[in-house]
Amino acid sequence: MTAAAVSSTALVSWVAAALLLGAVLGAAAATLVAGRSGRRGGAGTGGPGGTTAPVPGARQVREVDDLPGFLEHPPGSPDPPPAAVAGPAPATGATATRPARRSGAGRHSPDALSARRTLLAMASAAAVLVLVAAVIALVGGDDPAGDGTPASSPVPSPTPPEPTPLEPTPAEPAPTEVAAGALADRSVAPGDDGLTARASFGTVLLERRAVGVTVTRPDFDVSSDGERSLAHVRLPTFNCLVREPPADPESAGCARGATEYADLSSPGLRMTRAGDRLELAGRIATYTRPPAGPAAYTGRSYPIRATLTAEGPERDGRTPAGGVLRLGPDSAPTTDRPGANVLQLRG
Repeated sequence: MTAAAVSSTALVSWVAAALLLGAVLGAAAATLVAGRSGRRGGAGTGGPGGTTAPVPGARQVREVDDLPGFLEHPPGSPDPPPAAVAGPAPATGATATRPARRSGAGRHSPDALSARRTLLAMASAAAVLVLVAAVIALVGGDDPAGDGTPASSPVPSPTPPEPTPLEPTPAEPAPTEVAAGALADRSVAPGDDGLTARASFGTVLLERRAVGVTVTRPDFDVSSDGERSLAHVRLPTFNCLVREPPADPESAGCARGATEYADLSSPGLRMTRAGDRLELAGRIATYTRPPAGPAAYTGRSYPIRATLTAEGPERDGRTPAGGVLRLGPDSAPTTDRPGANVLQLRG
């Protein structure tokens, strides 16, 4: 509808302009004809009052204005009867004078013919302009944007591709499905293809507080028979009135807080082994062991990922190890305490 309105408006504008141009040209033609008639009417004037002085000895011929006769008897009408001439009868043998035929009867005036030709030419030009205006309006209305796309058939928006369905993530049991502390005294026998490991790490940021930070120095031990795995995590906490975790909370004057624990078993505990390199990951839910009463979950949980690699010769089936632990947003390497980081690999 918008394209049709634009085409109609353009067409009306062009037609109005063509008609106005035709009117101007017609007025100019009428003025031209009037000027020519005036000049012809006054062409014989030579003295005052528009009269011509008679020349002695010359035959005087009276010029008759044929415009009234042209108006009364337009071209194509029958000739009027000759007027009777009063006077003595012509002499015998003399040649009779034939009545003069009106100059305007039966033929067109040169000025009239010129005016008609001019008006016909102007009318033809106006018609051509109107036709050109219509063609331009119609052609332009089909493509108002100028990009070759018809206005009446809008380009459909591209259909977005169908989203690729995501593969479902295997559900993991929540750490709190097991009672707090129920796995604290258990372990998995390594057998012939299993392993055991323990490690202690440096200071890791645990929580940011309004007046400082809570940090921990985690350690863990893990056992596996190659199929089942179980890890115990210990998180001694320190509350520090500083903005960033100190390297040694005890020497930095941090206050000792409650120790938190976590137990994580497979399949929630994901453990992989590649030669003498061990990697484990999962989410732990912490709990406390109050002096009186059973263990209770704190309601806090953290993602954990640790890597251990053998870093020395094997002695009595045990190998010194080193690695990195990431707890939540922070991470720390293993400490350098003797005997704190050990791998016992079988199979």
